[in-house]
Amino acid sequence: MRRASVRAFLILSFTVLSLMVTVLAALTHAWFFLPAIAVSGAGVLGTVWGWLDIWVAHQIAAQRDWGSGTHTAWANAAGTGRPSRRARRAAQARQTALREARLRERAGRSGPGRGAGGVAG
Repeated sequence: MRRASVRAFLILSFTVLSLMVTVLAALTHAWFFLPAIAVSGAGVLGTVWGWLDIWVAHQIAAQRDWGSGTHTAWANAAGTGRPSRRARRAAQARQTALREARLRERAGRSGPGRGAGGVAG
């Protein structure tokens, strides 16, 4: 998305510069007024393309971050999207605690004096 923003900024800068040249050419009745208008028109189209590129890149990033099941990236504000970072970390901590408890339970079953299968011999 950063590259798209840089491209859009450069195209916008070029367009503003070409518009200034067009205005000056119109004021001085210069021969390059018509080519300047054509270049300015192309610059406006390029600027629109650049802003659309940013918008599409933003939508792709939002879909990657939020998943394709949500309608917008703002769905979390309504409580229907991705859970908050705090909720995700709490769920991850619960899963880690359960995993460690299972490992301790397995270690307790196959402790000293027991066979490899965990059955007392």
